[in-house]
Amino acid sequence: MATRLPGVYEGRYVLLAVGVLALLIVHTSNQQWSTDVWEHSAAVRELSLRPFAPRHPLLAMDAPHHSYSLYIWSVAQVVRWLGLTPIQALSLIAMANAILLLTF
Repeated sequence: MATRLPGVYEGRYVLLAVGVLALLIVHTSNQQWSTDVWEHSAAVRELSLRPFAPRHPLLAMDAPHHSYSLYIWSVAQVVRWLGLTPIQALSLIAMANAILLLTF
């Protein structure tokens, strides 16, 4: 019967996690965004400008948008308090989310 080597699975997971984070950093630094990022960025921008009475982020009308959520509102407050651009904040939050996912 084969015995497990201590730490083999943990070592593989660490390599996988480092690889995933490296790919995320490369993707973020290349800034090759899809259409979703621009829509989320517009929602973050609108909520950072008017956190309690936002307008539609893409159209000039007073209507709710499907991207508005407490999570996007929180990212918008980070933009507002730290003076970041919406893309910078979304990139940093994405990396923080990946780190939390891979460590817990």
